[in-house]
Amino acid sequence: MRLELASFPVTGLVFADGRGDPGYRDGVLTVDRAALLVKLRADARIADVDVDIARPGEAVRILSIHDLIEPRLKVEGPGDVFPGVAKRPLVAVGQGRTHCLAGMAVAECAPLTAFGGAPGWHEGPAFYLDMRGPAALRPFAELSLLCVRATPRDDLAAVERAEAAWDAALHAALHVAALTRDATPERLERLETPPAAAHLPRVVYLPLYTSPEHYGGSAHAFGTSIYGLTRLTPPQWFHGNEYMDGAVARCGTWVHQHQPQVLDLLRAHGKSVCFAGVIAQRTRWTSEPQKRWTAQQTARLAKALGAAGALVTWDFGGNDFLEVAYTVEACEALGIRTVFMTVEQERPGNPGSFLFMPPSADAIVSTGELTVTEAPAPQRVIGCEDSHMPGHAVTAGGRIRPIFGEYDFYGLRYRGRLDF
Repeated sequence: MRLELASFPVTGLVFADGRGDPGYRDGVLTVDRAALLVKLRADARIADVDVDIARPGEAVRILSIHDLIEPRLKVEGPGDVFPGVAKRPLVAVGQGRTHCLAGMAVAECAPLTAFGGAPGWHEGPAFYLDMRGPAALRPFAELSLLCVRATPRDDLAAVERAEAAWDAALHAALHVAALTRDATPERLERLETPPAAAHLPRVVYLPLYTSPEHYGGSAHAFGTSIYGLTRLTPPQWFHGNEYMDGAVARCGTWVHQHQPQVLDLLRAHGKSVCFAGVIAQRTRWTSEPQKRWTAQQTARLAKALGAAGALVTWDFGGNDFLEVAYTVEACEALGIRTVFMTVEQERPGNPGSFLFMPPSADAIVSTGELTVTEAPAPQRVIGCEDSHMPGHAVTAGGRIRPIFGEYDFYGLRYRGRLDF
C-alpha cells in the first residue's frame, strides 16, 4: 500500500476581491469568498454563515472553535478525504495521491450546545485561539486560518446542529483544496510499508479515543470519527496510511492529519522497526468488565500481529483512563513492551486523571503541561459568542480557558517543523 502526500505550502491566504483569479500560485492561496459563501449557504440546515481570515502574528482572537481541518483533495486512488462523513463514500483510503494545503487550516466556529449540559471535547465548551501572545499555541497559531462561522438553525437537535456546522467546515476545506487540482506540488512524500527485515521489532500504535454516548445517549452522538463511526466499537486495525489519509477525523482533525506517532512509525518502517499498523480502541465503556475485556481484545490483536512493542496514547478524561491502564496492563501481560505517552494534568484544584497505574506501566512519556496565566486583549475577534465564552472574555485580556490545543497529547508542540 503506497500513499503519496503532495504538499502545497500556503505562505499567503487572501480573498480574491478583484486581486486575481482564485487558485494556488507561488504559495498564495486566493479564495473566491462569494463563491464559497454560495456553496455554504446552499445547506438548508445553516441559518447564517460567514468566512474570514486569521493570519499568524495578528492580534486576533478566534472564538467557539470546534475543529481545525487541513484542506486536502484526493486526486488518485480509491475513496475520498474523510470517508464515511459528510456523505462521502465509505471506501478504504490510504492509497494513491492526496493534495495537502500545508500551513493552513479551516476553523469551524459555531455556537453549539452540549448534550444534556455535559461538556466534552467537541460539543462544548467551545475553544478559543489567539494568533499572537501566550495563548497563540503552536502549531495551530502558526497556521493561516480560513474561519467558517456557521450558525445552524435553532429548530435542529443538538447533534444535527453539530453535524451541520462540521459539514460546513468540511465543504469549505474541500472547496479550497480543489484549487490545487491541476497545480504542481512543492514536495511529495511516499508512505509505504514493504516487507521489513525479520530482525526488526514489530511495533503497533494503540490510540484510545473517547466515545460520546454518555453525553446524550443518541445513536448519532458524535466524537472522533473512524471511517464515520463515532460510537463505542470493538478495537479495529487499519494501516498507518489510512490514518494519514483521513480515516480518522473530527475533534482535532488537523492533529489526526499530522499524527506524529503514525508518521514517525511509517518513516521508521524497514529502518529501525517493522510498523504493524494501528489498533484504535474506544474508551468510556459502561462497566469495568467491558473496559477490561476491550483492553484484553486490543492486546490479543496486537499479539496476533506479532507485536513486540506498543505505543499507547489517549485523548482525555478520567473515566477513559481505566481503559488506558487496563490496556497497558494487558499488553505487558502478553509480553508486549508498552510505552504510554500522556500530557501533564496536575494543577491546583485538579487531582489529575491518573486514577491508578499497574506496576507493569514502567515506561511513561510526558508531553508536558502548558500554563497560560494572562492573555492580552485582541484587536479583532472572529467567531461566535456562546454561553461558554461570555462577552467579557471576548475582547478583554486575562486568564481565559480553554484554549484550543492546550492539551498536547501527541507532543506536537515540540516538533521542530510542521510536516506536509
